[in-house]
Amino acid sequence: MSFDIMLWLAAAAPVLALLLLLLRCRWGGDEAAAAALLVSIFAAHRVFGGSFDLIALAVAKGMWSALSIIFVIFPALLMYEVSRAAGAFQAIREGMQTFTPDQVLQVIAVGWVFVDFLQGITGFGVPVVVCAPLLVSMGVRPLPAVVITLLGQTWGNTFGTLGLAWEGLASQVDFTSPVQLQAAILWTGNLLIFVNLATGTAIAWIAGGRIWLRRNFLLVFTLALLQGVGQASLALINPVLCNFVVASFSMGIIFLVGKLPWYRKPATLEDALQNEAAPVLPKQNHMTMAKAFLPYLFLVVMAVAVLLNDSLKNFLGQWTLALSFAGKTTGLGFVVSGSGAYAPLVPMLHSGAFLLLTAGSGYIFYRRWGCISAGSLGSIMKKSLDKTIPAGVAVVGLIAMSKVMEETGQTVVLAQGAA
Repeated sequence: MSFDIMLWLAAAAPVLALLLLLLRCRWGGDEAAAAALLVSIFAAHRVFGGSFDLIALAVAKGMWSALSIIFVIFPALLMYEVSRAAGAFQAIREGMQTFTPDQVLQVIAVGWVFVDFLQGITGFGVPVVVCAPLLVSMGVRPLPAVVITLLGQTWGNTFGTLGLAWEGLASQVDFTSPVQLQAAILWTGNLLIFVNLATGTAIAWIAGGRIWLRRNFLLVFTLALLQGVGQASLALINPVLCNFVVASFSMGIIFLVGKLPWYRKPATLEDALQNEAAPVLPKQNHMTMAKAFLPYLFLVVMAVAVLLNDSLKNFLGQWTLALSFAGKTTGLGFVVSGSGAYAPLVPMLHSGAFLLLTAGSGYIFYRRWGCISAGSLGSIMKKSLDKTIPAGVAVVGLIAMSKVMEETGQTVVLAQGAA
């Protein structure tokens, strides 16, 4: 397919429409994704010669691929709602405030370390939704609280959410040999070391200003090095667990650091960061910090026991779900290969299964301890579904759009134009 500027503009139309609707018109992600999908379908049929059956198959592939992501979104949000209803995040906030009087270290612990701990296991905005209000309740102004948490979760996006993003990226690339895959993991992990150092430095600077250079530089550098190198190394062994394991290890380190004499001295936040009207939340009677972290500990043990045990992993991995698709050719001669088992889903080893079991066990634990009131399950499920539906629609729309663009040649034309 030769390069043509008009074809390139037609291929760029879905992406431009998406950006326009999101940034200029302020549409929601679900609405913008649905509209951009329609634009991609129109371009695929009218400009790129895609037949209706080819486009329908591409949309079906996108919906099937989106199912794997939605299978993570709902359990992740369900676990968040269970923890929120039990007062787990409030207990964590109180624990963060008592383990050290150093307010800058508290911000680093919540806005960088705990954010990535949640990013490693949930993602989908949950780390920001949880930790930004935690920082506000600890005396940080709302805008810096959001900025800090957004920065804190960036380095964990690729291998976070139990490796979901990395698996999605890797599935779109044809790695012809394990050596190529290992090289991609190493390059990605090593580059994220610098991203991690930059975000940790930025958070410490926002929280403590120039004082952080004297008080926290060694801590930030050490954590960034341990997290970055640890993630890059573990990713070669298991990309699913590498971020979460390193983030969990970092949580332990930050609590040990808080016990050092140096961090037992009070240190206040930058004046511009302090929120004098920070809300004072009522204390929970039943929830403790240890109880708040128990479901996450359960997830660590369960995931490690399954994913690092080849016999158990092979047994659970024998059940797969997949769809078959026929090959097609567009009017412009772009060939789409057929597939007998497209994007197989292994439900028993999927990240969503681990998160669903964790959410269920968390509810049982908290209900038994009296942290969650009777009859709250319906409300928890409703709130989780209400958050999942718009996110799910956006995911379906975006992935279906990408498949339509890919299978009608729009992505190739865009790449040629960029080159």
